[in-house]
Amino acid sequence: MKHGLWQAAWREHTTILALLLACAVLSLLTLSPHQPGGAAGGRRLAAALLEEEPSGAAVLIVVRPTQDDAAFAAALRQTLEASGWRVVGVVQGQPRDARQALLDAIARGEAIQFVACPAAVAAWGVWHDLQAMGPPLNKLQVRVPPPSWWPTFLQLENLLNIANQIVIIAVIAIGMTLVIIGGGIDLSVGSLVAVAAVLTARLLRDLAGGVEASLAATCLSCGLAVAACTLLGAINGLLVAWLRIPPFLVTLGMMSIGSGVAFMVSRGETISAVPAAIRWLMQGQLVPGLPNGVLGMLLLYGLGHLLLTRTVLGRHLYAVGGNRQAAWLCG
Repeated sequence: MKHGLWQAAWREHTTILALLLACAVLSLLTLSPHQPGGAAGGRRLAAALLEEEPSGAAVLIVVRPTQDDAAFAAALRQTLEASGWRVVGVVQGQPRDARQALLDAIARGEAIQFVACPAAVAAWGVWHDLQAMGPPLNKLQVRVPPPSWWPTFLQLENLLNIANQIVIIAVIAIGMTLVIIGGGIDLSVGSLVAVAAVLTARLLRDLAGGVEASLAATCLSCGLAVAACTLLGAINGLLVAWLRIPPFLVTLGMMSIGSGVAFMVSRGETISAVPAAIRWLMQGQLVPGLPNGVLGMLLLYGLGHLLLTRTVLGRHLYAVGGNRQAAWLCG
């Protein structure tokens, strides 16, 4: 009994297990040292300095003029000063600014033991000429955050980039999953996506004012394009259901028709005069840090899961795909 339950669970979650295995392999292959940045990098460097000199010392913080480096400097300074260290100054600029800060410190008679900076700043050539600036800097030590080992594949930026690139394919896969579960196939989806895209762009450019199109006109153009593709999809369904033509042949023919229609609508040219709302649909961020395209994809996957597992239509799709004759006999 338990063996049968394990087999059922394995069959049900094979895809998830395969994806987890692929992620594990890619993570191992991309495992490499990474230099932490931002506030986390500043706190990590502060911890390393406090471990090396618990009694405190004088430090000059040098960063680049970026928002990430500014957070690095703020976190580093706050942590060190709270532990009794003396922060001589914070330089946010270029190598010449760091050099001038060191010369000013010599002129004031400041004794600096450490320069704390991100890894990119530590590569500046100014640190190779410290002896030429005078004896007070001979023993100056440049410190960067200790590296941490982490897979490049699992970095949040990389995962979001991958997700953003596969949004369109992933959304198509939801509908294709329904078709395959029902025992069919659809080869025309790629061409119909092209039809929807060029038809929307053409309507916006020629009838709605292009980049100046209103939100209502944009929604109407998108709705008309979706309606046109729905009509082409309905033709596929009628030919398969009524004339009993194999779906492979029907959708193969519609794939060629869709490609031709897309070429005719676009006239073989790129249509780029679209309003900002179209770009916002994919590149905007309703949720900070998560592109709208990825957010929409996740919501659609949730709806698709509910459709297949919690509705009568979903049960009918599984029944027809499993055994069409038995499903017909069951009504």
